[in-house]
Amino acid sequence: MIGPAVRSQGLSWILYGLTCFLLFWRNQLRPLWISNVTQVPAVAGMVAETFSGVFPAPTRGARRSLRQQLIATAIMESHRRVFGVGPDAGFDADRFAGLLARRPN
Repeated sequence: MIGPAVRSQGLSWILYGLTCFLLFWRNQLRPLWISNVTQVPAVAGMVAETFSGVFPAPTRGARRSLRQQLIATAIMESHRRVFGVGPDAGFDADRFAGLLARRPN
């Protein structure tokens, strides 16, 4: 969370962009796959602006690759807990969107 008084002053880049750059550097400048799990549309937009080949993306006609589909499926099958996604939540593979599970009344 960034306080209103310091928004638009580059803090997001430091927290997000610098971290991504350091990960890329640590990986010896080789391509790096990342996963973005968020409930905040602005964060999804930052990922789409920072990285190439992002899906889902705000650009029209964006398509997922087979590799992206396999990574998303593996995350949802084996790593839900790490991302705070419960076992009863669904996953829309066409939109890469989590679906909230509803509790019975």
